[in-house]
Amino acid sequence: MANLATSLIIHDHVVTTEAKGKEVRRYVEPLITKAAKSPAGAKGEASVPTIRALNAALPEKRAVTKLMKELGPKYKERPGGYVRLTKLGQRVGDAAHTVKVELV
Repeated sequence: MANLATSLIIHDHVVTTEAKGKEVRRYVEPLITKAAKSPAGAKGEASVPTIRALNAALPEKRAVTKLMKELGPKYKERPGGYVRLTKLGQRVGDAAHTVKVELV
């Protein structure tokens, strides 16, 4: 789930199965909330505990940086619902229901 969440944060959208899409939404939304509500440090940067928590949840530093610098300030005033699922139909190979997961 962490790798799928990292891909979603870095690329802003990802296509996956419906079940994985619903789970990644449950995984990513608290991370964005944490980044958006992070208290600023003395020089205006993010707090160390917040960065450590995000580093523990995401395997790539790029994703944490994007969360703190771009997505956190972008969603600061939004009360929630940062991820949108759009149904795409069935996959050809195994007829699994696919969705496009994107950041709003």
